[in-house]
Amino acid sequence: LLKVIGRLRKQHRDYEGCYNAWTASREIRARRGTLHSLSSVRLLVGLVEVCGNLGLFQEAEEAYCEGFKILQQLNETTSAEHASLLHSIGEARYLQGQQHWEAALEAIAESLSISKSCADHDPDIVEQLARLGTLQCEMGALDEAESTLIRAQEYLSKATKTSSRSKTQPEALAIIVKTAFGRLQAMRGDFERAVSSYSEALELCRLHDSSEATVEAAAVYRQLGEVYKAQEDWHAAQENYLQAVQQYRQLGLRNSTEMARLLVDLGVAQLLSQQPDAHRTFAAASDVFQQDSNSRRYEEAASLATELAALAKRLRSAARTGDALTAWSGVAILLETSPHQKQTQTQKQKKQQQPSLLLAARASQQVGDLLLVLSSSAKLRASQHKNQEQTQHQHQSESQQQQDQHIHHRREAEKAYEKCLSILQSLEEEEEESAAAAAAAERGAEGGDEEQEEDEEEEGGGEGEGEKYLEVADLMAEVWQSLGMLRRDARSYDGALKALLEARKTREKYGTLATPKGGHLVMQIGTTKGLLNDLNGKLNMYTEALQLFERANCIVSDEGATLYNNIGNAQREYGDLAASLSAYEEGKRIRDRLGTLRSPGGAGLLNNIAALHGQRGDLKMALKVYREALEIRQDGGSLNTVAGAELLMNMGGAHQDLKEYEAAEQEYTQALEVYSRLNMLDRPNAEVLRKRLEELQKVDQQSLLGDAREPPLWHRLPILFLFYLDLELQPRVFIRGTVAVDLVASQRCCFQSVASSRFLQGVCS
Repeated sequence: LLKVIGRLRKQHRDYEGCYNAWTASREIRARRGTLHSLSSVRLLVGLVEVCGNLGLFQEAEEAYCEGFKILQQLNETTSAEHASLLHSIGEARYLQGQQHWEAALEAIAESLSISKSCADHDPDIVEQLARLGTLQCEMGALDEAESTLIRAQEYLSKATKTSSRSKTQPEALAIIVKTAFGRLQAMRGDFERAVSSYSEALELCRLHDSSEATVEAAAVYRQLGEVYKAQEDWHAAQENYLQAVQQYRQLGLRNSTEMARLLVDLGVAQLLSQQPDAHRTFAAASDVFQQDSNSRRYEEAASLATELAALAKRLRSAARTGDALTAWSGVAILLETSPHQKQTQTQKQKKQQQPSLLLAARASQQVGDLLLVLSSSAKLRASQHKNQEQTQHQHQSESQQQQDQHIHHRREAEKAYEKCLSILQSLEEEEEESAAAAAAAERGAEGGDEEQEEDEEEEGGGEGEGEKYLEVADLMAEVWQSLGMLRRDARSYDGALKALLEARKTREKYGTLATPKGGHLVMQIGTTKGLLNDLNGKLNMYTEALQLFERANCIVSDEGATLYNNIGNAQREYGDLAASLSAYEEGKRIRDRLGTLRSPGGAGLLNNIAALHGQRGDLKMALKVYREALEIRQDGGSLNTVAGAELLMNMGGAHQDLKEYEAAEQEYTQALEVYSRLNMLDRPNAEVLRKRLEELQKVDQQSLLGDAREPPLWHRLPILFLFYLDLELQPRVFIRGTVAVDLVASQRCCFQSVASSRFLQGVCS
């Protein structure tokens, strides 16, 4: 009875249920002493096949050896049962992987040889030849495969004319042969003939079984999907995969492992054909795995997730952000399948799952990163819609939608990073537990027993384990840093600083702070402290970052030049203009040495140097350096940017202070045009530019600018600029009159950093 139940479950692709039934049947036979029979061998043949489908290859080999031993005792090594046993172990070895294909080929060839010596076994020979031909295809022996399949066709002709004790009907054999020919033609790249062969196989399926759905038809539809996939005809691939899914559902195979694999294939086809259902399909595959989330299903899910991750990487490299996000989300969903009762797992089982958990963490990180990219795009589109005048109501509505999307993506990104950190922290805890257990065993193990030594061998971490753990620690630090940057962009500076300090703590714990990544992290901590008005903390962090870069021997880099630029900005805020200029010049020397001065970053550095000269009253030198920065931006095509508009605005300010009003007006106008092209006319700088242009037109210039012999007022307000404008920018703005007084009062600017008495006198006048 158990044997019959197992066979029925196998027909419905319920391999786990089949395995359980046949294993129980075998145990009953063993207890009653009836295992040594041909009937038991036939049971073991099925058990070998099912173990292969479940990936239990060691058990498959054991069942094969047991069956072969029984056949030897019964003196039946040339029987049809031995041929079937060899065929089953050949199938299992084929499924085990390419390194086992030679052994699979030998087993199937020996099976074929025995079948030929048996009377009236042409159908068995057809099936074995078809499998042999398919295996030869996979091994690249296409000519041999064709010869084998032609022989299968010849035996098929004989099988249709003669009776056979085999239960396999001629139509079923013809489906097997046609499907094998389709595989051969697809491997040769003859896709048209492959489609024709598979179409004939589908017609034979309808003749063989008038039911609306059959297992054979589902398999053929899936193979057709593979053919169209090879041609990158994703729409046709999707249609055939969908047909296969519908066949499985009608057959009641909703929760089979094959159904899960098929759903992943369907999801990939939907993704690459730009269909919106891919994410839902990946979730359906995950649901199938979670119906019975044992270790075997988890391994299968992890294998499919690894393949999908490779696709996700290619999509991101091709700048297909939305598709890459869907693929990485699919990876994360598939890896949510986890075995029950994790607390009862051995250290060995936990270690085996670590690569999959690490991939799950990386998938969540990638999801967060990609959501931030989409969030930035939505924010930019919102700004563009907001600044368009035509159909104002419609654009306001679209702007609000994009703004809502920007906020939603940012929130989801934060959730993804937090999920990633949760996975990594669990991995960290497991590793610490393992290390503690190993240390305890070592302390109390003087001359311990063999079992303990064996455990230590299994659980002890070698160099590879250490490297893997460092990878976990590095990823954890990166995600904490990404979370900090996300919060900083959302102006949640306290939360940002907390996350960045967690990243620092992680790098300190695992000794990776004195690296380029560690230096960059400390630099970001400094910037965040500056946004919290902690000027001392900001400068201290920049100084520490400089030391870390020097220890890592990477100060001569674009990152090092950026750090010197930031140090220069911080020293300017302190009012130490000499130290500021020294830092700027060091950054310039690095860029000169690297050949990256003529880049947007180099232009930004020159802009700061020019502003410092202006602040010291040397307007001629300031304009000279501004012009150098302008030339770099014009040559590199980076003038039509926010930074380019700022540069033009600063040049206009310098010309205005030199009473060169015509040049100032031209530069202000050009800067305003840049903001207009960027759809950023709502920015504070754009409003300031409009007011300056009005001043140049309406106000008496001599009374407005005062004594030209004094250093111009707008160069003496370094603190004020930072608070007035958007913190993403590097503002160089002079606000005149009571507006400046109000800003100074509200932002509690440090008067020690400016010439207080002259500043107040100038504002009052």
